[in-house]
Amino acid sequence: ATQRVSSLDEIQNNRNIGIPESFQALGRNRNCGIWTIVGSDGVRQRFHRLNCKTWGCCYCGPRKAKLYKYRIGQLAEREELTRFLTLTLDPAKIEGNSVRYLRGVFNKFRLYLRRKYGTPVKYIAVLEFHKSGVAHLHLLVDRFIPWDWLRQSWSAIGGGEMVFIKYVDVHRISRYLSKYLTKELLLSAPKRSRRVTTSRSLHLIEKKDADTCWELFKTSIFHLYSRLFLGAESFQLDQDGFLESFVYV
Repeated sequence: ATQRVSSLDEIQNNRNIGIPESFQALGRNRNCGIWTIVGSDGVRQRFHRLNCKTWGCCYCGPRKAKLYKYRIGQLAEREELTRFLTLTLDPAKIEGNSVRYLRGVFNKFRLYLRRKYGTPVKYIAVLEFHKSGVAHLHLLVDRFIPWDWLRQSWSAIGGGEMVFIKYVDVHRISRYLSKYLTKELLLSAPKRSRRVTTSRSLHLIEKKDADTCWELFKTSIFHLYSRLFLGAESFQLDQDGFLESFVYV
């Protein structure tokens, strides 16, 4: 698709447009941007494009990966998750899908940790795949775990003997993670698999209380703009030059 400076001219030339052909031609998810959320302060209305926020979208995926990488570093520093673990699987032990099998083994491992320490262990876990397609986990945890116990326990419940643990300076966690938690890693997992999981006490993406009450419109922002462009102002475009939001007075 041809890179455009702005999608506004394209919309004005076709007032009945739904989604511009060049918008989805860039490789975005077919449901990306088909709806709009609208908020009002009583005087002005703000229209904001509702993106799909899926990992497989060429626009939303990299943005989501960047956000997750930032929040993982921020949360790890705040909670002092200073041990970096890698838990791999023995291919000979895997039964069926490696992701599903890994999740089952990891659930057992969490119980082992709780019994050993008497309290739940705080963690952030990121799913990754070897070149062979076998899944493994990278984790940040909040305490020292003896390597011998880690290896024996993980192997005993169906994992493998290849485990790794390293101390990470709390003031350098973000820099250290940048070597491992790349966008490519976060985007590499198959569809419908959870890239990042946390212990129940941690919340990676925290919801904020909104000052504005938003309403969902099941139509695209491009179509709404084609009807309201005479009173529209304060445009915001995304990195590809497509309309992301505007204000209507």
